[in-house]
Amino acid sequence: MSTFAQTIQSNGFQYRIGPAEQWVTHNQYALPETLSGEPVNYLLVDLQVRFHNGDSTVYHRNVEQPLTTEGLKLASRIEVSFNPVYQKLVWHNVTVRRGGKKVNRLSPSAITLMQREESLDQEIVDGYITSMLVISDTRKGDVIDYSYSVEGRNPIYGEHTFYSSYMGWRVSIAKLKRRFLFVNNDTIQYKSYKFDQKPVISENNGVKEFQWSIENTKPVFVENDYPSWYRAYPQITFSSFENWKEVSGWAEPLYANREVTDPELLNFISEIKPLSKDEQIAKALQYVQGEIRYLGVELGVNSHKPHDPDDVFKNRFGDCKDKTLLLISILEKLSISAHPALVSTYGGITLPTELPSPSEFNHVITRVQGDSKVYWLDPTRNLQNGTLEQLGYSSYDNALVVGHPSIDLEQMPETAQKLPEIRTYEYFNVLSYEGPVDYQIVTEYTGIEAEYMQSQFARQGKLTMERKFLNYMNRLYPSLQSAAPLTFEHDIKKNVVTVTEFYHITDFFRKQPEYLLTDFYAYSIANYFSLPATVKRKSPLRHFSPVKVTHQSHVRYPEWLNMHLSNDSKTIDTPYFSLSFTEDYRDKSIITTHVYESKTPFVPVKGVSEHISQLRKAKNSLSKVYETAYEEDNREQILGEFIERLNTQVDRLKGEQL
Repeated sequence: MSTFAQTIQSNGFQYRIGPAEQWVTHNQYALPETLSGEPVNYLLVDLQVRFHNGDSTVYHRNVEQPLTTEGLKLASRIEVSFNPVYQKLVWHNVTVRRGGKKVNRLSPSAITLMQREESLDQEIVDGYITSMLVISDTRKGDVIDYSYSVEGRNPIYGEHTFYSSYMGWRVSIAKLKRRFLFVNNDTIQYKSYKFDQKPVISENNGVKEFQWSIENTKPVFVENDYPSWYRAYPQITFSSFENWKEVSGWAEPLYANREVTDPELLNFISEIKPLSKDEQIAKALQYVQGEIRYLGVELGVNSHKPHDPDDVFKNRFGDCKDKTLLLISILEKLSISAHPALVSTYGGITLPTELPSPSEFNHVITRVQGDSKVYWLDPTRNLQNGTLEQLGYSSYDNALVVGHPSIDLEQMPETAQKLPEIRTYEYFNVLSYEGPVDYQIVTEYTGIEAEYMQSQFARQGKLTMERKFLNYMNRLYPSLQSAAPLTFEHDIKKNVVTVTEFYHITDFFRKQPEYLLTDFYAYSIANYFSLPATVKRKSPLRHFSPVKVTHQSHVRYPEWLNMHLSNDSKTIDTPYFSLSFTEDYRDKSIITTHVYESKTPFVPVKGVSEHISQLRKAKNSLSKVYETAYEEDNREQILGEFIERLNTQVDRLKGEQL
């Protein structure tokens, strides 16, 4: 702990100004001989961390030289976040060096503490405080040297130790220093990613020390569109956990209290007892999803420890931990085996090769043993109706099952049993070549796609969604106008959402002297064939979660046409997606069908080049142009034939009624 420190109050919170702890070493830096082309020269980036008996102190020191106006903005405002429940912030030094003169700029008047709750838009309150320090009178070429420490660590971790640190950024660092001290910790291990330099390791009086010192780090070029689980930057991680079973053992006591006593909740449990096991599970899930809104009050140890089930039910809100424990508590009353499952929303594909640590997870779902199979359920989702087999499902690749007698890290199924689908059917009814074309779109969504669309209508409202659909279609058909209000239907039992749109199009055909051109475009599939910003890659490419998308277009003409189709049926089938195309002419209608299916959520580096080639090929097959013979002088004849056919149809219908 720092000595001779001055305690300062700001907006109801406090920090200190004082010297760094004695174990911290002071590192030198040098001014560069030549200026970089970056907004800021980073002369020294120094991180030193000491772990002792479950506590920690994290020391930061940066020396920066702003070179541009934008660089001044970056270097002259410093923000540090900490949690006042279990952490303390100590500012050590802020100096500005100009020429040969060094001036102290560390003053309480320059520091403000504020509670931003930056995760509030995600319905999470975590209690973190931001200390903002604004350095006055800075100029291009100044050398800004600042340091601070954050003392303390979340007590929920006990004496377990884990930490991670980046070893490279998009800009070069003149001198990068990393120093980690572990007191009386025999099980600590480290792992590096995209970083080959070994640390200098020493041990003295029970303190194990790891040091890295690197000069002129290379800038990291980051290719966009990589999978969320991919580590784009060099990094090192530490952990004292020896295996995933240990991490599960750490988490198990957090979910121990499963007592439910609320009469209303007990009455609900009694009501669903006569149902089959799978029906009980579905009803319990729907109850927690529908009755308990999502709001995470994650203050102190409740960042990882769920609130008691009775409190969650009484308050009618909770985060993923709270809702998972409540669901498990309900199922336990029904003698149904269920366990918390820690997952990463970034994807846990690399978890089997990572150092075991709670920091690898940011979400909790529920692993439930049903009648004949295991279900992975997420009580934080919007209300999921229907049977368990029909629910939307997201795979997180691997999950850490907490408290199971024989399972710890378990691989999750890649896809739902039934692949989610989006089926779009376009109907163009051409009553005459001169008038507007009636245009109807029916789109069906199943599985997780149905749940997503249902949530969009629930959040934004039907009128807003109707405007969005109309605006999108206007980009394809500028003369398109709404003919009737959009309809929204949700088949709860089948978990199918159907959206129907009604339009008129006045310029559907492109007129040529002797024929009309009709454009077909499978717009609902087009987004799946967008090319990444970086085509020649050294990193894997993010792809789409498994889904099947069908786009079918019907154009019905006012008469039989001597239509000569090319029968241009095509199929593209790769390890990562497939696309088929068929065309037909029947009942006065041209019918085109595109069917797309995504197979994997990412493309490995070795497959990217061929994948890009197939994407281009597939994208070119989404549009089709058809010619229809047409003569201006025949307009009255065509209209007369149409009226004659219409009268014949009316007479036939009258005859059927008789």
